[in-house]
Order: sequence, then structure tokens, then C-alpha cells
Amino acid sequence: MRPNDSVDAHAPVLGTLGGAGGRMESQQSTTSPSFPSLEWRGSIVLLSVELLETALVALSPIAWIAHFRRKPLPMWLVDLWVAALCAASVFLVFLFTTFDESWRVIAKWTAVYLLLESLGVLLRDLILSPLIYEDEFGAFVGVRDPRRWVILAPIGLIPVILGFAILHLFYGDSFKPPILEPMQAVYFSMVN
Repeated sequence: MRPNDSVDAHAPVLGTLGGAGGRMESQQSTTSPSFPSLEWRGSIVLLSVELLETALVALSPIAWIAHFRRKPLPMWLVDLWVAALCAASVFLVFLFTTFDESWRVIAKWTAVYLLLESLGVLLRDLILSPLIYEDEFGAFVGVRDPRRWVILAPIGLIPVILGFAILHLFYGDSFKPPILEPMQAVYFSMVN
């Protein structure tokens, strides 16, 4: 990825972080790969993180849309994706107790997907982006709109908290005391 490529083009959940005082990129590329090529950065650990991030991003439908468009996605589409993930996680948590066993398994795998997608975004934003974006002041995290990021970052935590809450409900009998109610699972997820 080149320094002027938009990281947000393949942002499945959180958008991008505004590091180093929220510097914005001055230019945006007309072509931004949704699946960045792997590059040796002097460490097998960083290469492994980059490989894992690419694999996790490949799970996201929004990354595939960006890949086939060959240009950065409109910000409203990423915002809509974040809203859909939040709505799905709220729906699954609070209706979990009404589901039969097959729907509970679907809810569990949806929670795993939410957590994996969030992990991919976290790896990209906090570890890989500062390795790609650098100026005369040092490395920073790429941002298309800092105000938007300030709003989307906390909202992007909702699927993570509720994803763990779904897992707590699914395996609720394994806890002492058992976690059987949605609000109890959300509380447990938030404090842990």
C-alpha cells in the first residue's frame, strides 16, 4: 500500500484511527487495494500479523465490495455496515433466550464473526497502519475524517461487547453462577 492510499477503503468495522493529533491524509488515491499485498517489514511477527489481518479482512463482505470497485468506498457505506453489525448484535443478544438450539448455534457463529472482523480492523488500525503511513513527524495512523472516526470508534465497540455477550449466553451454564439473562451477559461482557 502506498502512503496516500486510503486505509478506510477496506474498513469493515471501526473506520480508521486518528493518530498523532488526528492528521488527515492530504490526498486520496483513485485505486486503493482492499486486500493489501504482504510485505516484509523486517520481522516475522509483523509478517504474521499482516497475513492474519489480510485473512480476517477477507471475511468481510464490505472488503469484497471495495476490492471489486477498485476505489475507496463511500464513507456512508462503511457507516451503514457498522450500523448493520450493531443492529444484528443487539437483535441476537436480546432475543437469544427465545431462540431454539439451531438459532443459538447461528447466533454463536455470528458472534465469532463479529469478533474476528473487529480483530482484523484492530490489527490494521493499531499495528499495520503506522508502518505504512509516515511523514516528517514520524509514523501515524491513516484517517479520512477524524470527526467521523471519533464517532465510529466507540460505536464499533458495540459488536465486540455484544459478541462476547452472545458467547456468554451460549456457554452460560459453564459459569458460576450461570449466565442466563441477556442483561447479565452484557454486564459480564462489559466488565470483563
